[in-house]
Amino acid sequence: MMQNNTRALEWLSKALEMEVKGKEYYESAIEKICNAASKKMLEMLRDDELIHMKRIRAIYEKLKNENVFTGEWGSLKTESEEMKQFFLDLKKKHDTSKDCAPADIDALRIAEDFEDKSVRYYSENLKGAQEQAERLFLEAMVREEKGHRKAIKDMIFYLTDPDGYFREMEHGGLDGA
Repeated sequence: MMQNNTRALEWLSKALEMEVKGKEYYESAIEKICNAASKKMLEMLRDDELIHMKRIRAIYEKLKNENVFTGEWGSLKTESEEMKQFFLDLKKKHDTSKDCAPADIDALRIAEDFEDKSVRYYSENLKGAQEQAERLFLEAMVREEKGHRKAIKDMIFYLTDPDGYFREMEHGGLDGA
């Protein structure tokens, strides 16, 4: 049972606002982006934002109504594993669409900023976590938001230097070894 849930209710409310803004941004960016791989990745990120919103709402309601920070959010899984497979499949498709790259990269940099702010926000609130369930939730959110940020950085790298991206992915060297 949570002693003082006002603090948690406040950060959860702000977290929900952030996730909603992120989802809305991804939806608008999906419409504008022209690289198929970038579009698919943003769709996956948008879907993860929807899961984050469901988690936060479930925790908020349980905390508000029963004064309990629930651990039930863990049953709402994101697409993290699918994201890993997505980048593995990228090599097979190799869709770089150079004409799209500048506009897509701009959109991805904005998305990266959203994810960076989320990482900082959840990390800050982790410092004040009062009980194990709250701590576990915040640690998971930090991990997932960092994963989103890394996926976006990888996509930017892929769009700016596809050959370099695949070389790094395969850990190959330039000496032919």
